[in-house]
Amino acid sequence: WRYPSVLQIVSKILKDSTPNLLKDKLIYKAPGQNGYPLHQDYNWWHSYSKSDLCTVVIPLDRSNEENGGIEFFLGCHDECFLPKGENRALNSEERKKLAHKTSIIFDLNPGDLLIFHSLTPHFSSRNMSNKHRTQFYPTFCNSKVGQDAYTN
Repeated sequence: WRYPSVLQIVSKILKDSTPNLLKDKLIYKAPGQNGYPLHQDYNWWHSYSKSDLCTVVIPLDRSNEENGGIEFFLGCHDECFLPKGENRALNSEERKKLAHKTSIIFDLNPGDLLIFHSLTPHFSSRNMSNKHRTQFYPTFCNSKVGQDAYTN
């Protein structure tokens, strides 16, 4: 997976001239399909540094509130809400820390890019539209830590 323009942006964010693709996924959300609970991506990658991961959202279909677009909590990317080693969604006590924080669902169209930090809390709701919502999510890591994580 190599798109020079995306890699150029990710390189600047991760301060790495050759970031590694850590994982990628395609989420195909059919009409009526539930979303994903509130979580931080970092919680599945504790062997990496918090600042060495980011995810790119590439919408293949329009993404918005009606079809279960991702809701992000702004300015909350400095804290890991789970104890080290736990990889799960946030529980009710952890979610309370976000009760007074601003959240936003970006209206994305095919061709847009959204890049977010691995500690950014986010979730998605049910697709309430009558159309599918498909998005591609490549997650990148700094090449220096990426090599170490695979060998540990």
